[in-house]
Amino acid sequence: MSTENTLSLEDSLQIALTLYNRGDFQNSLSLCTQILSLFPHCSDAWNIAGLNVLALKLPDKAIGYFTEAYTHRALPSYLTNLAEAHRHNHEPRESIRILAALLEHDSCNPLLLYNLARAFQDAGDPQESLRFYQKTLQYAPEDRDALYNLANLLSCSSPKEALEFYQKAAMLGHPYAAQNQARLLVEMDLLEEALALYRSLLAKEEKNHELWFNYANALALHASYAQAKEAYQKAIHLSPRSSAYRLNLAYLHLRLGELGAGFELYEARRELEGVTPNLSSLWQPGESLEGKRILLYHEQGLGDTLMFSRFIPLLEAKASSVLFLPQRPLTPLFTKALIELPPKESYDIALPLPSLPLALHLTSPLAPPPKESRRALSRRIKVGFVCASHSNFPGAKEKSIDPRILLESLQGLPFALHSFQVEGIDVSLIEAFGLVDIGSTLRDFKETQESLLEMDYFITIDTAIAHLIGNLGMEAALLLPKRADWRWEIKEHSSWHPSLRLFRQVCLGSWEEPLSELREYLEERWNAK
Repeated sequence: MSTENTLSLEDSLQIALTLYNRGDFQNSLSLCTQILSLFPHCSDAWNIAGLNVLALKLPDKAIGYFTEAYTHRALPSYLTNLAEAHRHNHEPRESIRILAALLEHDSCNPLLLYNLARAFQDAGDPQESLRFYQKTLQYAPEDRDALYNLANLLSCSSPKEALEFYQKAAMLGHPYAAQNQARLLVEMDLLEEALALYRSLLAKEEKNHELWFNYANALALHASYAQAKEAYQKAIHLSPRSSAYRLNLAYLHLRLGELGAGFELYEARRELEGVTPNLSSLWQPGESLEGKRILLYHEQGLGDTLMFSRFIPLLEAKASSVLFLPQRPLTPLFTKALIELPPKESYDIALPLPSLPLALHLTSPLAPPPKESRRALSRRIKVGFVCASHSNFPGAKEKSIDPRILLESLQGLPFALHSFQVEGIDVSLIEAFGLVDIGSTLRDFKETQESLLEMDYFITIDTAIAHLIGNLGMEAALLLPKRADWRWEIKEHSSWHPSLRLFRQVCLGSWEEPLSELREYLEERWNAK
């Protein structure tokens, strides 16, 4: 090869590498292809081509390019890149195998240690991942990516430690560390610190709609409602197509009892993936229901269906006919409920149940009036309870209470306690607290409703049974996590279910205060001090 050709090859490789570093992956790859047509054994060209296709999210092709590069020249850096390609190709164990072999000859290499940490993380082995991130930082203490990833890994198990790593990564210029630090502060309920950090970030990135949205969420949790509305509006202005931004603003309006504005924005939920079914003649806001044949279908959880079903009589008064399709477990509660989708010729408009308040132009929940409680005179007071939500339901862990903790808080009260947990309750608790297990015998919601009516009082968490109780107008206590759903509003009673008295967490995740308040209330309510 002449000197002129050698320089031409080197120049071409340098140009290809420069294009890659600039993010111009297609042109860099095109140049590599030209080089390889003239110099098919050029390992650097194969390697740079592999980097480009990996950046273009084609890891299977990258594996081929890096393998070819290593075939022509056995450089460890090519194997390092090959391991990354396998990781991106959802083959973390192969990545680990390659990197571990390289590490045997270069045990202090921070890049190998860092890539191993990521591979173990992808392989679902957080302990090994943690170990290798820590090793990376032994040799490269200012590696901002390692600090950031380590913080992400620790955010659930050791949040205080994670905050320190986020802060270090942010100081070293990591572009997302400060935002994640702020989000973690919110999760830890350190709202003042989170808001201060968000304000400092927005001072530098005032056009960042995601920052405004997260800031708005933090303000809403902080009960700074007017400021939260402004921040949501700012996020929406910067990103008007974001349904999540409009939906969270809807939740805030609804939580504050501003139903008109809330339900108008609540339609944004229908833009989310998987919410709107493939039905013909879907209702659109502003469309009249007068004299139409309506298919009213469920959209969300059982509790939502129970809560919004109160509006069905108003719809029946307006429409020519109403076909109601609730979830199958709820059909025994409704005399005319469908159990399967009717033919499209049988209706003019398909209306999702949560859109009913907007379609009917309602500004009040029209809550069922509370009924007078059953009085226990010559017997123990029959109190039912539900303390755990099904683990598959969203927020189940935050909503649920350890049954032993609840039962211990009620000891000494003149109650005959009845468990309505449908999966049953531990035999040791039945024996220790003298419980009656009703839940495991209940076959459907109709039987549940009949059993509820036999109770003098009820204690529940946020689950479908709370809405069933509320619809019946029964007196009950509702134990809520600090960050409760919008329908429970911000007061002692919700306007959706005024017969329920709400007992809220004061400290995130702690049931000590609400259970203490409940105990005091029950002692006074039943003269049981």
